Amino acid sequence: MKNISIIVGSIAFLFNIILGLMISGYEAFNCVLNSIIIVVSVLLLCAPSTLKLRDGFRISLGCLFLVFFITEIICGCLASNQFKDNLNLIIILLLVIVQVLMLVLANYSSKNIK
Repeated sequence: MKNISIIVGSIAFLFNIILGLMISGYEAFNCVLNSIIIVVSVLLLCAPSTLKLRDGFRISLGCLFLVFFITEIICGCLASNQFKDNLNLIIILLLVIVQVLMLVLANYSSKNIK
């Protein structure tokens, strides 16, 4: 799963860069933001395999992280070209924080389950 995530993430990253160069309506801010989202999401998708979580946590986190990734990409495309008062950017940051918290809690629970 880890190798597939890295390959698909690399393809998505390159596709995003190519779209940023080809489409004039796709602003540089959004292209960079979505590139960062792709990199962070691939790292978060690879984390359950690296942490040796139980199968239930690994599968469910993978599915949830994919849903969060799609939501983050949509918010990244709709984000305005500024940092100040940017609701979409706040939503993206909150989703990343929730993912990290879920990963930490799953790691803790996985170690304490007998």
